Amino acid sequence: MSTAKYRDRGGELVFIPPFKTDPVDFYGFILDADIDSLTALCDKYLNTPLGRYDDNRRFVPAGGFVLVACIDIPKMYSGTAPYSNWGWFKEREIGFWVLIIDQDQDAMYWHMPYLWVDNPYAMAMGRELYGFPKGIGNIVLPSSPHNPDQFAVDTLVLPVFSANTEGVVKRLVEVQKTSQKVKYGRTVSDFDTLITELFHILHQEEEIEFIDLIVNEWEDFRHKKMPMLFLKQFRDVTQPANACYQSIVETKPTAQNFKNIEIYDHLYEIKIFPCDSHPIIRELGLKPGANHQITSNVSFHINFNFEIDTGTATETKAQRNLKPKKLAIVGGGVGAMTTAFEITNNPDWKEIYDSITVYQMGWRLGGKGASGRSREEGAIEEHGLHIWLGFYNNAFKAMQHAYQELGRAPEAPLASWTDAFKKHSYIVLAQQFKEQWHPWEFNFPENCDTPGQGGPLPTLWDYIVSTTEWIESTLLDSEYSPCAKAKTTPEKSASVLDEFMQNFIQTIDQAVPGNVRLALETARFAMKGAPSPAAVLEVARLVLRTARHAVKNGPFPNMALEIAHLALGIARPLIESHFKSITLHLHAMGHDVSQHTEAQYNAFLELLIQLKTLLFPILKGMVDSDLESRRLFILLDTGFTGVIGLLRDGVLHHEEKLNKLDTEDLREWLLRHGAAEITAYSPLMQGLYDLVFAYENGEVSKPNFAAGTAIRCIFRICFTYKGAIFWKMQAGMGDTIFTPLHQVLAQRGVEFKFFHRVKNLGIKVSATGEKSIDTISIGRQATVKDGKAYDPYVTVRDLPCWPSTPNFDQLVEGDALKNGNINLESFYTPWQDVEEITLQSGKDFDDVLYGASLATIPYHCSELVNADSNWKAAVDKVGTVRTMAFQTWLNKDLQELGWEKASPVMDAFVEPMNTWADMTHLLPRENWPASSNIRNIAYFCGPMEGGIAPATQTDEPAQALDIVITESNRFLNNDIKVFWPQSVDAGGTFDWNSVVRKFDRANIDPTERYVLSLKGSTQYRLDGRNSGFSNLFLAGDWTICGLNAGCVEAAVISGMLASHAMTGYPELDSIDGWQDV
Repeated sequence: MSTAKYRDRGGELVFIPPFKTDPVDFYGFILDADIDSLTALCDKYLNTPLGRYDDNRRFVPAGGFVLVACIDIPKMYSGTAPYSNWGWFKEREIGFWVLIIDQDQDAMYWHMPYLWVDNPYAMAMGRELYGFPKGIGNIVLPSSPHNPDQFAVDTLVLPVFSANTEGVVKRLVEVQKTSQKVKYGRTVSDFDTLITELFHILHQEEEIEFIDLIVNEWEDFRHKKMPMLFLKQFRDVTQPANACYQSIVETKPTAQNFKNIEIYDHLYEIKIFPCDSHPIIRELGLKPGANHQITSNVSFHINFNFEIDTGTATETKAQRNLKPKKLAIVGGGVGAMTTAFEITNNPDWKEIYDSITVYQMGWRLGGKGASGRSREEGAIEEHGLHIWLGFYNNAFKAMQHAYQELGRAPEAPLASWTDAFKKHSYIVLAQQFKEQWHPWEFNFPENCDTPGQGGPLPTLWDYIVSTTEWIESTLLDSEYSPCAKAKTTPEKSASVLDEFMQNFIQTIDQAVPGNVRLALETARFAMKGAPSPAAVLEVARLVLRTARHAVKNGPFPNMALEIAHLALGIARPLIESHFKSITLHLHAMGHDVSQHTEAQYNAFLELLIQLKTLLFPILKGMVDSDLESRRLFILLDTGFTGVIGLLRDGVLHHEEKLNKLDTEDLREWLLRHGAAEITAYSPLMQGLYDLVFAYENGEVSKPNFAAGTAIRCIFRICFTYKGAIFWKMQAGMGDTIFTPLHQVLAQRGVEFKFFHRVKNLGIKVSATGEKSIDTISIGRQATVKDGKAYDPYVTVRDLPCWPSTPNFDQLVEGDALKNGNINLESFYTPWQDVEEITLQSGKDFDDVLYGASLATIPYHCSELVNADSNWKAAVDKVGTVRTMAFQTWLNKDLQELGWEKASPVMDAFVEPMNTWADMTHLLPRENWPASSNIRNIAYFCGPMEGGIAPATQTDEPAQALDIVITESNRFLNNDIKVFWPQSVDAGGTFDWNSVVRKFDRANIDPTERYVLSLKGSTQYRLDGRNSGFSNLFLAGDWTICGLNAGCVEAAVISGMLASHAMTGYPELDSIDGWQDV
């Protein structure tokens, strides 16, 4: 590999191996670690650079443990002249060692992802020669190996990644002896005995998969070898994101003269202080306690000499000569297209796949996100309401990339992503109060952030803190809160307080005993002048106690609202004082959850409960008499219950984080933690359930939304949106999303085979039991004329769009399909395929990406379901639901319909057609003649009852459509007049003359069913990176994907995870929200 003679330069001192030492003191501390994290570590630094991925990993961790190695080298020198005569150095080092297995060679190595030395020459020689990841640090080691007390490294770190962060030298790792003794501590006679003892102890703690191999390979150690493996790399100055050199280096240091071998009889605690520049805990999957501490399973010391010689560069990316593979993609929805997009984002993707082919049923991409255009007016026809949320960071990032690469002319329609999406911040929840419907309006503040850009997501602790801050602002400053009316300046606070006290005493006069009134009068007198803060707080407590009594027992219930309002106004200083205590406590706890203690959480919990206990009896007394007070109570009860419930359930330190809560429905969880029924069944909750069609079998009487997943969605929606909470597409979803993706992927060389209906995935099982996809059975539905590629588009106002029916003129069978009104996307189509095709593994494909919907699995993947219990559980436990939708084009605008407010997106209305959005902004993208006089476009959608009828029941689509038409007509006739009072004629009947066009849709096919997040189902979701079949990967919002809910962002995350598993690209750290933090 070497092509040039190395030039020694003064001051560098990079000597030539072998390097020899005088006897060194080696201290080892073995820690528990998460094996999945260690596997990801091997993938990132060893497997991926070699082009080895999930299905053929070479290097894997030997077990769920890590060794902290602290080494004192009194003398190290080169054994090669002239360097052997130049001098020697001392070296102290601390590092983390991971024992890994080479599955190709049945060999064992130590890999060191983190290492610090106190000698710059040792750092330079280690990095340049071998790839040791050495950094410089101040190393603290004991003076004697007998009962050592402390080890530590201080090094330069960036505590938090931020443009304003300065690097500082801080304590990063610390090892301390504890007073607790262990039974296995003792002096050991020889090295063989030490190894036997260590693995006996480890194997008792955890079943080690490769124990036999490890025991056998320790022969290397017995023969004085300590095999090590490194990723050696240097950045390329011309392309700094790339490496100009990258190899996997193997070296086998030898050791001899073992002595002073001891297993320590005390427990040692290792503290690793978190910082963004050194993600040791996360990368190694370590499990620290509340104060950073991790207890070592076993600790030992050895004294020996060692020598490290030259190594071998086993493989480099440039030297690989792997035959590229063929990838078959089943389905054309968001997950599948994202996978193809991310794979081909890698400039070297052709080294992995020489072909990518998408097999798509029918004539268009999109799955349940597909849209079409009517032939006459170019009207957009959707599966339902498609609006992107501001937290879709990965999805927006992909679309920004696609639009930029597409490079449309600036004057073209939807030339850039900013033309394709527009902010929408006005949300309405329909609320019933005293038997009348009211619009509960939310104008979410917009921000300067850009979706798809920015730093990492908040942690779960950040969300809890943000919710607490939101509770404070809602209680003290919201339009609903009486406390806001008492907000004043310090100069006016005494007079405002006196005015409130006077009104309060007059209002409550006959509702309390005389002695209480006297106490209040006395308190009011004491407030004259400049009362002390303590006196003000004491008066507030007295007023609240009095108000609670009056509201509950007073003879004048009609006064309860005024009493409560006045009391809360007077109590503002007390409430502010409580929140100040909470803020100080949170500040003292800090951002780092690993440093939090149970006592701190309990104290935080107690502060919240005290405040809730103080206020809620009064707040609850207002909910039946005043709509604004009811809304305030619902908001506060939701916030308080959420934070209290998360703290009580201990999710912050639980390894499953929010997934721990998914065994309960959200409403069940809220009620268990003390929420009022009016909160659990409020428009806030109904709107959330409506958003994800969270109704079993589409039955609105069976709401079901897994609590942890629901809470994660609430946090992401409310606290991580960028720009605006909603973004409306400026054309159909097909035009806005799938056209750019299709065009870019086609330009990159991805092949699309439309009219190819996948019918079955066939499996094979090897002699060793490995399962894989062997065949893909496909029915070709139609023939493109003259052997040409199918052009899927129609042009509407200069924009390439997907039509609602195929371009029949391109198809040999076009006339028959058109005249027979055949729907090639329908599960129930009577159409017979024109050709049967069987794809064979090794010939037509090597890997498969299954990106079709969950509900298709029983029909496409029955062999997999029968062969793998995880697949059967996913089919049985992870639910899907039918949905229905309709759209209207009206000759009346919103004002003429009687809606006097801004253009809304409304939820929580009459079931089942519970959602309405004004989509009139799409009118310029359609092709209506001026004579049509279209002034409003409205979209409606909701859940639809029913399962999946047999495919032979060909009249099922017509029957389902009749149900939707009946329901949508009933809705327009009976319900919408609540919010469109002028949509009816003088007799109160809906004015059907205002309807220029109406489009109804029943989404009943397996490909169209919406995936649910039912309680108890999360654990049964399939992992798209590890399907159980060696050459099969999965993408869709039905997989384990971080969000675990039906939405575009979940499908995008799933697609990115699948791409990572297949190619190592993108890196997991670049996928926002793929796991809770």
